[in-house]
Amino acid sequence: MSNGRENAEGVSAGSGHSREASNLAKRLLYFIGILLFVLALSMVSLLNKYDSREYRADVDAFNALTTLNEGPCISAVNSQSKRRKWLKSNHPEYAAQNQATRKAIVKALVDAGIDRGHIDEAKRRRPASFSAMEYVLTSEDEGILRWEGMGYVFGRIRSVSGYLDRLNALHGARQLSIAIAIEDHSILTDDDPNKLWESRPPSQYHEYLLHGFHLKNGMIHFDLEIPPNTPDQGILNGIDVSVKTKDVQIPSIAHVTEINGPLANLHADARHKQGLRTTYGNLGLEEAKSIAFESSVESHKRVKMFGFSFSTRRFPLALLAVLLLVATGNLITLRQAEKGSLRVISGVASESPFDILLDCPTSRFLIWTIIPVFALWASWPPYALGRAELWMVIGGGAVASLLGVWAWFLSRRL
Repeated sequence: MSNGRENAEGVSAGSGHSREASNLAKRLLYFIGILLFVLALSMVSLLNKYDSREYRADVDAFNALTTLNEGPCISAVNSQSKRRKWLKSNHPEYAAQNQATRKAIVKALVDAGIDRGHIDEAKRRRPASFSAMEYVLTSEDEGILRWEGMGYVFGRIRSVSGYLDRLNALHGARQLSIAIAIEDHSILTDDDPNKLWESRPPSQYHEYLLHGFHLKNGMIHFDLEIPPNTPDQGILNGIDVSVKTKDVQIPSIAHVTEINGPLANLHADARHKQGLRTTYGNLGLEEAKSIAFESSVESHKRVKMFGFSFSTRRFPLALLAVLLLVATGNLITLRQAEKGSLRVISGVASESPFDILLDCPTSRFLIWTIIPVFALWASWPPYALGRAELWMVIGGGAVASLLGVWAWFLSRRL
């Protein structure tokens, strides 16, 4: 009888130990599930942070593209001094010939009777209008860049794709056509007065107001206006003079005109440009800029997941509290198993999907020691924390990781 009672008590004690070991093992698996959930939350936070950075980069890109509509950009495109500076640095012989051609044209106009003071005043008011070199435009420039009146102008575009096309037009390689000699001098002399408007002889050139001249398709075109108080006042007339030209290859209009900074950086980033075209393509520039700005602010301030919204500033502190609780509970559980000599890892079978992670020493080490540090890094806010918060997060993360190391060494014996 006593042997039977002892056997029954032994079975009962063994069953009790088995249930306790099973409960402790379930608790460990539960903690692993929490840590994996924390990992998922931190990954969402990390992606949210990257989204915020990309939106800010998009806003910076749209700010740069906006400058294509501003005066300094079009002034740079029309700058004669920048073209002459580039030509002198790269092709000094053509620069000298071009300068001699421009001087010869101005001298011929003065000799013909046009007041030199009017020429100087026109050059001061419209320096881009005294051009003896031009960018060679192609069919790809249609609707983007064109010559209008006495200078280059951009086409009227509003979409993001249109602005990107304009950016590419400014940074694409092209040719610069340069006037290097006058071929037809008769138009500037008395030899053929019928070539002048309304058969006016050169002696009446002084009746015209000169607005400038420019090179167009191998001809120097003079922009002249009949002065006030005359029958045909205000009518803009022109005279074309044939010139010899030389075409030279230039890296781009932006290179010649020294358009650098954000526009050059954006053009060099082909991946970002393609992303802007794909995401915002047909949207107006201002509309796309507004969308990117609002998305950037929202991603900067809030982390949204599973229907909940968290402050990016407080999110790491919330994760830290959870990580410390889990690390402490995990260690206490293993200590209980050690005191009771319970094989909660190698001696307990479970149907939990996390059981394979608990059985493997490597996965236990990664989950208990690496995830806490990674989760805090991934959830780091997109701005500086206060000194107290900073040390709290760093110190708390180190404590959570060390508790995980301690737990891992204990688990190797269980």
